[in-house]
Amino acid sequence: MIKCPKCGYDNQENYIFCMQCGHKMKSTSENEATVLTSAESRNGMDYSEGDIPKTRVIESLNQLDDIGGDSLGAKTKIFKPDETRINPQLMEIKDDLSQGIVHEITRITTYLGREEGEILYPTDTYLSPKHCVFSYKEGKLFVEDFSSFNGVFIKIKGKTLLSDSAYVLVGQQLLQFFPFNYNDLLIPEKPETEDIINFYGVSNKKIIALIKQIFSDRSEGNRYFISSDTVSIGRQTGDILFPEDKFMSNRHAVIIYKDENFFLIDNGSSNGVFLQIKGKTEIKDGDHLLIGKQLFEYRAPTT
Repeated sequence: MIKCPKCGYDNQENYIFCMQCGHKMKSTSENEATVLTSAESRNGMDYSEGDIPKTRVIESLNQLDDIGGDSLGAKTKIFKPDETRINPQLMEIKDDLSQGIVHEITRITTYLGREEGEILYPTDTYLSPKHCVFSYKEGKLFVEDFSSFNGVFIKIKGKTLLSDSAYVLVGQQLLQFFPFNYNDLLIPEKPETEDIINFYGVSNKKIIALIKQIFSDRSEGNRYFISSDTVSIGRQTGDILFPEDKFMSNRHAVIIYKDENFFLIDNGSSNGVFLQIKGKTEIKDGDHLLIGKQLFEYRAPTT
């Protein structure tokens, strides 16, 4: 561990910036590269100063590139940021899937929002002024919604547990999921009598869950009652269809009911399925986050 010269926080020895205050750390050689200035002996051979290539000092990660030598030194290949990462990064993904701005997480807590925070998107009206906070601790990055209006969504991988009242983004559809709770039904019990008393209603079709469609003004759209253990959602094929949603794949996602739990599965869609986080959530290398209209890929530090 190495202490920050500004705030005294203990950082890993290879950190360039302090995770507490963001101050630039000094290396063990006081942030300067050491160049031999006199004849030295290595492996039984003597080297004079003129034989030793000069070394360039890297001031920040933005300068990590191919650095050319001069008359006294050969060209040196410096690693690229996408090959070796000292700090955790949030990489923007543009609409055409190309790489956008890369945000280095150099503090223990980093806020993202439209008006407040270290990462700002002033023109994104889907972001709250102070939308969410990232925290980095013991080599792990966590994200927490800061009571924003639209929340923080993470792209699911594999079979993902669906909880009560979960928000799901499928294509451009915001859906809210509710397991069906029979205890919430206010149905009068059949009286204990030998008289024949019938009750109004349709046939005994078991309903196990409810999905609500939510519009952009937060009003409620269609309701979809689930009575099967497997329900598919798509644009052209499935049980719940959204034929006009061009961001929806033909058979986009599947919800399955097993062992008294509901699970959400991406069915190999083009745009993925995103689930809104609840509480402080760890994000892992390669995870995709949708925050406002911004899509990010998390890239953990390399070891």
